[in-house]
Amino acid sequence: MIIEVIVEAIIKFKKTLYLLAGAALLLLAGSWLYANSFLTVSVSNGGGKPLTYTIVNQSNNSTVTIKTNKTTLTRMVPRGEYQVSVTSDRPSGFIGIATAKGFLRTTTLKAGLSLENDRQFVGNNPKPCVVYAFDTLLSVGCSSPIKEALVHVPATASLPTYVTKLPANNPSGITEGEIYTA
Repeated sequence: MIIEVIVEAIIKFKKTLYLLAGAALLLLAGSWLYANSFLTVSVSNGGGKPLTYTIVNQSNNSTVTIKTNKTTLTRMVPRGEYQVSVTSDRPSGFIGIATAKGFLRTTTLKAGLSLENDRQFVGNNPKPCVVYAFDTLLSVGCSSPIKEALVHVPATASLPTYVTKLPANNPSGITEGEIYTA
């Protein structure tokens, strides 16, 4: 009689233990589902060229770079916000922001690569505080006297770019942020 009671208690305990283990596994699976998503990037005009996909998790700045010829890329990512850039070996690219919402949902970005229109060199080794005014780049060390500002003269067909000081009307003051010119 006592043995039967003990065996019954053990069986009941095992059932409770199995029930608790099952509930813990369900919670763990639900948490994993909540925390993961799929991110799909589809390039419409990849042109058969090799593409470089760069996915940056904006919460921790972790970066994944993938080089492939495929125009569609799907990755499982943790829930969060991502900056996605797609470039090819031609001077073209795409940048987009996507939010992965969890529960294994798929977030799709449609990327259209566009050629770079123009690129111009405007300055040579500028100081930290800069302003671009009237097609001229001015730079100065932040919290430095304004008389230490440099004028970056762009290159021409006959001269390379060069740096000169501000005109000699001897301005005074200290820069704190942006430089405004009249």
